[in-house]
Amino acid sequence: MSKYTQVEREGLYELTDAARTELVSSRFYNEDLAPTSVSQRTWTTYNITALWIGMAVCIPSFTMASSLVVLGLSPWVAVFNVILGNCIVLIPMQLNSHAGTKYGIPFPVFSRMTFGVIGTHFPSLSRALVACGWCAVQCWIGGMAVAAFVGAFAGGFTEMAEVNLLGAMVSPAFLIGFFVFLAITLLVTWKGSEGIKWLQVISAPILIFLCLGLLVWSTVLATGAGYSIGDILQASSDTALVNDSGGVFFGFFAGLTRNIRVWAPFDSQRTTL
Repeated sequence: MSKYTQVEREGLYELTDAARTELVSSRFYNEDLAPTSVSQRTWTTYNITALWIGMAVCIPSFTMASSLVVLGLSPWVAVFNVILGNCIVLIPMQLNSHAGTKYGIPFPVFSRMTFGVIGTHFPSLSRALVACGWCAVQCWIGGMAVAAFVGAFAGGFTEMAEVNLLGAMVSPAFLIGFFVFLAITLLVTWKGSEGIKWLQVISAPILIFLCLGLLVWSTVLATGAGYSIGDILQASSDTALVNDSGGVFFGFFAGLTRNIRVWAPFDSQRTTL
């Protein structure tokens, strides 16, 4: 192996042609896990920002703080809980993404430093399983949106009788919506990260405007019910409801764990973009 295996290009590193040629013959090398070249990392700052917007602006994110308010915590405590959870998980996410961003090394290879060549299969597969589960959650919520959208134009669609599926009450309308949304997801991801990149380029500005629209809608809804913005901001925790929900300690740390858990599928995300 050559003494120098990498070359720097504008602060980023990639394998030299000589090093790559030598590595091709290794049994530990394959094209899918090979370090990406600088030219292959086509994601700009805007693309990565758009990706973060797409991951953060979703229905599960909206339910983080609202679910804590339902448990009796005040809006300010609920918002602080979300901010704290995101700050905690931000540190390992940034550290974990450094190798991929700067050196083009994918996570399964990067984790060999800790788990070894064989042991790296465990964190890699565990990430994949968690990601599959999270994709299913997102597709179910997206499927509900699809069903609601179709129901707005086809009366009675969302009112289809519920049936028992694997012991759970599942609406056929939501089930159809789930598979439609899943098909759309597969179509977008068919081209890998490039397909996701262009979806985020288009969707990120739309999501920002939708959030602003949601803010206006919720403000009008609250003021229409007789509450001012000041009333909402000054709302305190409901002691009785908090106690019924397990107490402040349980509610706060359960919410904190949930906020961290939501980002688990992205924690060791490969950022060789």
